[in-house]
Parts: sequence; structure tokens; C-alpha cells
Amino acid sequence: MIHEIKYNGNKGTAYVLGIELGYLIKDSCNYKEFDFIIPVPTSEIKKLKRGYNQSELIANGVSKIIKKPILINHLLRENNLRSQINSDKYKRWKNVDQQYKLAKPLIENSNILLIDDVVTTGATINSCVEAILAKTKKIKITVGALAGNK
Repeated sequence: MIHEIKYNGNKGTAYVLGIELGYLIKDSCNYKEFDFIIPVPTSEIKKLKRGYNQSELIANGVSKIIKKPILINHLLRENNLRSQINSDKYKRWKNVDQQYKLAKPLIENSNILLIDDVVTTGATINSCVEAILAKTKKIKITVGALAGNK
């Protein structure tokens, strides 16, 4: 299903899986503490090619269930590197190091739900968290994703 979302233009699947993730979040944690949802941004080249950011579509589904606003364009991706699907762990971390930036300030003491499609090595999430914490120290970040690597 992730392949369908990322490579075959199946936007509906991203949204439906986001709804399912929203139910899991609602049932497994205190979702009422979240102030905002922030989707992990994709590069502009990928967004233009796909026509969407899959993490944003997933976040839309999550938002429908937990009733929290989505902050779009607060977190940005600076580079336009190609897919990391064939990169090893070291290369993935190197590729995303300092590639995300916080474009708009966040309210201190906020509780953010950061949404991504897949967490493979944690490199992207780590880079996003570092970008957020570089600008806003007093903030809590929780990560939600459709899939991950054990």
C-alpha cells in the first residue's frame, strides 16, 4: 500500500490509512494533549512529480479522527534529493542532515504530532525534530507513521 501511495498516485489510500492511524493514535495515547499535527515535508521536485505530499494526506486522515489542526509549511525541506530507497543507513542520515528547517515559529510548550509515511532508519524524523528544536526548545514531539523498520 505504501508503494501505491508513493509511486502509483494512490492518494485515497494515503488518506484512508491516515484515518486508520488516527484511530490507533486515539486508542493508544492521550491524543487530546496534541495541539497540532505537522506532516513531514517532501522535496518540491517529488511533490511536483507526485502532485502531493503523502505525509500531508496521511495527516489529513489523522486530523479527521483526532480533530487537531494541521500546520502546513511550518516545516520545510531544503533540498531536492532523489529517493532514498536504495541508500544504506549511513547515507540516509547523511542525505537528510540539516535538510529541514522551521519556516514559521511554533508556540512554546506546544505538543506536536509529527506524521510521516515510513520510518526506516529514523534519519528523516531525527532531522525534522532537530529543526524544530533548534527554533523552539520547549516543545513536545510525538511521531506517528504508517510503517517502520524494527
